[in-house]
Amino acid sequence: MTGEGGGSTNTANVFVMDLLTGKQRRITDVSANRNHLRISGSWLVWSDNRNELQEPRERYDIYAYDLSQDREIPLVVAPGHQRHPAIHGDVVVWSDNRNSPQLGTRAEGCHNRPDRQCDIYSYNLATGEERLLAQTGINNGSPSLHGNLVVWQQYLDGGGSIIIMLDLDTGQQPDIGFGGRSETRPLISGNHVVWSVKEACDVRVFLGNSSATGAYHYRLDTGEVRRLSSYVEAEVLLHDNVAVVTEGCQTAFRHHAVFLE
Repeated sequence: MTGEGGGSTNTANVFVMDLLTGKQRRITDVSANRNHLRISGSWLVWSDNRNELQEPRERYDIYAYDLSQDREIPLVVAPGHQRHPAIHGDVVVWSDNRNSPQLGTRAEGCHNRPDRQCDIYSYNLATGEERLLAQTGINNGSPSLHGNLVVWQQYLDGGGSIIIMLDLDTGQQPDIGFGGRSETRPLISGNHVVWSVKEACDVRVFLGNSSATGAYHYRLDTGEVRRLSSYVEAEVLLHDNVAVVTEGCQTAFRHHAVFLE
């Protein structure tokens, strides 16, 4: 994805490269701000504000592109902000504030505030079925999925958040750990879930106890939770059974890999 322009009128296009030939091509031709590009198999998904380009920055829809058939589809076009799409196989999940009573106000955005209602939705690319997965009246965000399992961050009225996991087949929905005040962005892959508990490093002295900060790991088979890093503003990525933890205040200064099995 590449962008151009400045201010609120930035535009970005999506490009695809064939890894065998090295050939690149652009697959978007409509001006829009775009972000959170994700891929699974032949499908790409991203957030796109082409329909509300002049609206506040919290007004995005979700689009998908099938590389096998060279076709783009509007996956969800709805009022408000549809953001943070994630995809695995034929299923896409995202955070969505279309049902928020604050829609149309300055406080409508899906930020790290428990009072700003955002729900979790899914869409099946094979069947065209859209499902409302979580509607709690508060903020749910940063979903990730693998197979039939979806994880996301649910903010709490008293501050902080919890990590929720949903089994799309059984409907079981346990909370599996505690998150931070900001976006912890839980990720799931294979037998593992990771997330961060963060406090801003430059103001942590004013926020009280930061002893729980760091990167965390949950094993699906045993239910064990362990801490991978104690840094106050850690970030964590996940692929299969390897977690990559980044530590640094505003600028990363240390990266390390953790083999989870």
